[in-house]
Amino acid sequence: MLFRSVFNFEEHKATLLSPELVDQIKTLTDAEMTMLMKYIDDVPVSEEEYEWAATKFYELQAVAHGLSKEV
Repeated sequence: MLFRSVFNFEEHKATLLSPELVDQIKTLTDAEMTMLMKYIDDVPVSEEEYEWAATKFYELQAVAHGLSKEV
């Protein structure tokens, strides 16, 4: 689900299995993944968690869209 939210399949099928994106997602801890999932599902979280998740989400999205190879 996180991969789908960060990455629009229809717009970017060519980079669907981007090694950079997969690597970035694999480095997330369980707690970080939980924060991102809450952000994606619009679950209320603390302001600090929200800011971290929003920043990480947009970093992952940039990797998915080929705008950044390293975050």
